[in-house]
Amino acid sequence: MIKFRTREWMTCLCIASGILVSLGFAPASTADKAPAKKKALAILGDAHHAVYPQYAALVKELQKRGYKTDVILDYDVPFKAFPDYDIIVLSRYAYNDWVLCKKYNFNFARGKDNLWLTEEQEQAFEDYVRAGGRLFLHHDGIGFYLKDRAISRLAKACFVTHPPVGNITVSPSGTSPKLIKCPRSGPAACGRGRS
Repeated sequence: MIKFRTREWMTCLCIASGILVSLGFAPASTADKAPAKKKALAILGDAHHAVYPQYAALVKELQKRGYKTDVILDYDVPFKAFPDYDIIVLSRYAYNDWVLCKKYNFNFARGKDNLWLTEEQEQAFEDYVRAGGRLFLHHDGIGFYLKDRAISRLAKACFVTHPPVGNITVSPSGTSPKLIKCPRSGPAACGRGRS
């Protein structure tokens, strides 16, 4: 049995990879030349979503494909510089964690009006897309944004709630994906332990 959270995380990473490929970020091969230096902006992290897995799944993939990637971990987002980027990745929910933690001890119901983006800042995302920019809303990138504002309009969706946590059963279907060999030997090379 695989716990739901593990399965959910694997699904999110697979979806992220698939969407990046559909946006034109096809897997690089040794025969491919890196595209001309392009720029990406990644706005990552919030109190409930660790940054490193997002960085590994999103930023490293962009960098492999020749994108110079600026990563924002705080609230100092360069809204006026959006036109300078070929793609913007948003993987952060709507709440201002600083206020939510200090004033409301992460009581989401009481702190729901403390968002990290103003309506004008959210509009900058929509203006960027309307001008031909590419926006990738990853996982929590639609979480808790208001229905009638720009992020939800762009996503054509809004987050309501997570499904209940539970166990799922995974069974072989008769076909399986091709397995690849780890590039180095030992369990540490594949992330399965320490050497």
